[in-house]
Amino acid sequence: MSDHSRPPVFIWLEGQGDNLGDSLLRRAYGNALREVGPLHVWAGRRNDYRSGLGLLPGDKSYGSYLAWITKAYWLVGRRHAVVALNAGEFVMSKRYGAELLGILPLVALARVLRRPVIWAGAGIPRQRPTAARVFRLLALLSSRVWWRDAVTSRQVALAATMPDWGFASASQPPDESERDALGLVMRGDRTWPSDRWLQSIADAAERLGLRPVVIVQVQRDEVRARELAVRLGAEMVAWAGGDHLSEEARVRSAYRRCRIVIGDRLHALIVAASEGAVPLGWCEAANEKILRHFSVVDAAWVAPAGDPASQLSSLDPDVVRELLDATHLMMKRARDELASVGATIQLVASRPA
Repeated sequence: MSDHSRPPVFIWLEGQGDNLGDSLLRRAYGNALREVGPLHVWAGRRNDYRSGLGLLPGDKSYGSYLAWITKAYWLVGRRHAVVALNAGEFVMSKRYGAELLGILPLVALARVLRRPVIWAGAGIPRQRPTAARVFRLLALLSSRVWWRDAVTSRQVALAATMPDWGFASASQPPDESERDALGLVMRGDRTWPSDRWLQSIADAAERLGLRPVVIVQVQRDEVRARELAVRLGAEMVAWAGGDHLSEEARVRSAYRRCRIVIGDRLHALIVAASEGAVPLGWCEAANEKILRHFSVVDAAWVAPAGDPASQLSSLDPDVVRELLDATHLMMKRARDELASVGATIQLVASRPA
């Protein structure tokens, strides 16, 4: 079927320019919608970020939100077309709020004209009452909604949950014998970890015969990463200053050397797991966001309640083997569920709503 006979898909894929997780999760979302029709993409103005979205020659990326949404109104009003709301976490700002207000009438128009509206894989932390009402209305107007955590479903609008799109990452992990590192990925906006926790990291690495490696997946975390690398005498895999596609290749290569990755960055743990490393959110300042998202794939063990330093002291080769088996099961479950969501999206989006 040619692109001229398939419905255009107006998809919102904007994300943070210094955060690899934002582009890689939206790449998987775009890939699922591309099966429906050619993508018309609003992803912001940063070329380095857009590189991580994996856009193809048949996709059309717009240089301004106004141009994108104007074309969306024009085509949605004239033919079968699909509107896909943004995935990932919604953190409100003035600009983001203005874009939401611009897209709300488009979604209403699409529903009046029986055009499909898809919202898959979003997570919405607590918002002010006005913003919460906008999100709730968008969810109610959408043809089909999947949230990426159960808390969003309870707080915004009841709907099914799905694994984060980041779990869709393809990988061919190396043989386990090639893994000689313990990866550490830490947010730069959390309190400095205690000496006891840092010593538990060093002890775990020594006990398992692994080299500690500090990895930067979000550029703004780099100062914290350098401090940790110095404190632990660890290798550091720094942000190299490239676009998202090349930076993602850098961190994936680092994760393929890791047997375990410990951190408080959600998508660092997801990407590490997709590269065959055991993901552990056993950190003192990790928030409940990690638990919420890994619970969707029945992997609460990634961020259990309790004392992280004590948990780290339990790591030995037998425990790591058990966790590796659990990681493989988790990834299979997540990818199977994402494939099912993708098939449903294609079914819903290909017919009048």
